[in-house]
Amino acid sequence: MHVPIRNRRTPRSIRGGWAIATGFWTVCLLVGLLEPASAAQLTLTWADASTNEDGFKVERKTGSTGAYGQLVSLAAGTTGYGDSTVTVGTTYCYRLRAYNAAGDSAYSNEACAAAVSATLYTVTVGKVGTGTGTVASSPSGITCGSDCTENYASGTSLALSATPATGSTFTGWSGACTGTGGCALVVNATKNVTATFATSTPTTSTTASAQTTYPLTVTKAGNGSGIIASSPAGVNCSATCSVSFTSGTSVTLAAVTTTRSTFLGWSGACTGTGLCTLTLTTPQAVTATFTRNRWRQATP
Repeated sequence: MHVPIRNRRTPRSIRGGWAIATGFWTVCLLVGLLEPASAAQLTLTWADASTNEDGFKVERKTGSTGAYGQLVSLAAGTTGYGDSTVTVGTTYCYRLRAYNAAGDSAYSNEACAAAVSATLYTVTVGKVGTGTGTVASSPSGITCGSDCTENYASGTSLALSATPATGSTFTGWSGACTGTGGCALVVNATKNVTATFATSTPTTSTTASAQTTYPLTVTKAGNGSGIIASSPAGVNCSATCSVSFTSGTSVTLAAVTTTRSTFLGWSGACTGTGLCTLTLTTPQAVTATFTRNRWRQATP
């Protein structure tokens, strides 16, 4: 649900100076959940056209007859805020204004909406095969292992990684995911995923030698947000991380975007926008670039 409002800001004289530069801005209210949870959330977004604000003051009131009070003060350049301190079925109204050392701008028009419950879907992980292992999720919830079923809010981007136990190998996914790399999916319905583990064939050696390892460094770039997970498990980061793997290991990286972001692609040891698969015979470095989606007002 979107409740767009507009306000034409004009400069206001305060102590002989202009408070906020002129500009056209829009505000809209997104109703629902942007992260997995069972409580409601209302998200306020706006387009910032000013150039000299120190920040924004967001005010809220309950119902159409309540009194406005300041909810939060946000940094300059901020274009959104999620209010999770709401009650399902209750209507809330919001307004905001920019400020700097000279004073405050005029208020925006108000945006009102009622908080609604999240739509939850169940993700179930099964394990089959002669081997053993565990499956973990990001965002957290599934540790299978012990917890193989979890509810997530509709629209959640979920990454699953499979880790074989000693003496086992991971041979692939079936169901909502396929292949032997990372499992990346969007929870928009009930999902079932199966991980297959096989028993590895033991090998004997008459001489003991230290195994050579090489680092795999993953860097996240861009103004968007997301996570990078690997199979075999090891890499699970939202910023820069480095994990070492045994020489000759084939590692598959999956990039999973969060809400309102888009994955633009890999650079470095991998290219393109699909899964990144490489063999560690030397140190490797990969960059994943995410961009933030811009909110645009619909044309009447």
